[in-house]
Amino acid sequence: MEPVKHPKDRLKQRDLTRRDFLKFCTVVAGAMGLGPAFGPKIVEAFTSGQRPPVLWLHFAECTGCTEAVLRTTAPWFDDLLFDSISLDYHETLMAAAGARVENILFSTAARALETHMIADAMEVWLDDLDLSGSVSRSWTMPAQAAGMGMNEAPRGALGHWINIQNQKIGNYQMVIPSTWNFGPRCAGN
Repeated sequence: MEPVKHPKDRLKQRDLTRRDFLKFCTVVAGAMGLGPAFGPKIVEAFTSGQRPPVLWLHFAECTGCTEAVLRTTAPWFDDLLFDSISLDYHETLMAAAGARVENILFSTAARALETHMIADAMEVWLDDLDLSGSVSRSWTMPAQAAGMGMNEAPRGALGHWINIQNQKIGNYQMVIPSTWNFGPRCAGN
């Protein structure tokens, strides 16, 4: 596996200047209806090292746009897919069909919306955070106890279970989203 290239190295490889790249990002923002002020956000998405998830929705188009993108040479479509974006949904190009594809579409869209809503809320939470006092408190381990905690992460459910015996952790288990997503009972979904 090749090491991940720095965005500047990838620009040089494609013979693009930083200025050309910034122009491209501004045009992408405009094409998405976001306006030129979102250009820096597009730059951030392309240079973060993470590929942003893309849900390609056709609506009333005739797949001509898909054919045009498949025939691009700058960048090649495979470079676009493997270096820049994660094409999570595209009904013409997907091998799967039916309920499985709809589940991919809906779950990816829901995760993206939830992540966006949480990011917006975090600005308010950070403004409300008071760090002037103590940020921890004293606590004594009980002799015997059991507990669990579950929360929803962008990729799925996250669970923690703990048992305390003789004031020591007797057992601790964590089930991460990948365990849920690839569990044997999920094969039909």
